[in-house]
Amino acid sequence: MEKKHSDLAISSKTTLIISSGVLAFLFIITWYQFSHETKIIINQKIIEDVSHLKSIFDTINKECGIQDFMHEKNYIDFLTVKNFVSSEVGSMNLMVPEKWSGPYLQSNLTLQSKVYEIVRTKNGYYIVPGTGVRLANGKVMGKDIIITPATDMDSLVNEKEGLEYKGRALVAPLPIEKKIMVADITQADE
Repeated sequence: MEKKHSDLAISSKTTLIISSGVLAFLFIITWYQFSHETKIIINQKIIEDVSHLKSIFDTINKECGIQDFMHEKNYIDFLTVKNFVSSEVGSMNLMVPEKWSGPYLQSNLTLQSKVYEIVRTKNGYYIVPGTGVRLANGKVMGKDIIITPATDMDSLVNEKEGLEYKGRALVAPLPIEKKIMVADITQADE
C-alpha cells in the first residue's frame, strides 16, 4: 500500500511539472505571436493613415493650392476644420482658401495617441508618424529618428531600420508647387 501511495505521488508531481512546462511554453508562444502581430499592425496602420492623409493633401493642393507650412514640424490637427478666416488653416498657408471644402476628417488621425506631422526636409515636405510614436522596428520618432530640415528623407526611407517596412515607406512626400498668383487687373478706358 505504501508503494502505491509513493507511485501516485511521483505520478502527480510528473504530471504537474509537464503541465506547467506546457502552459509556460504556450504562454511564450502566445506572447511572441502577439508582439509580432502588433508590430505588423502598427506598420500597416502607418502605411494606411499616411496614404489617406496624402490623398487628402493632394486634393487640398489641387483645389486650394498649398503654398507652404509655417514650421519645420507641423501637427496635422486641422483637417477637421469646416470654415476659417484668412489664408491659414492650422499651420498650412493656402493660395485659394475660399475653395476649402472641409472638414476632410471627422477626427484627427492618431497613432499611439500622437497626431501625424508634416516635416520640412531638404527633399521637401513629408507626412510622418508623430513625435513619440514607437515604430515596429523599436525606434521612437523624435528620439531615435530625428527629422530636421537637413535630413535626407530618401536615405532614411530606404534604411531597413529607418522609415521602411517591406519595401514600403512609412512616410509620404507632399508635392507643394510654388504657384505664382496672377492678379486680374483691368484698366478702365479713359
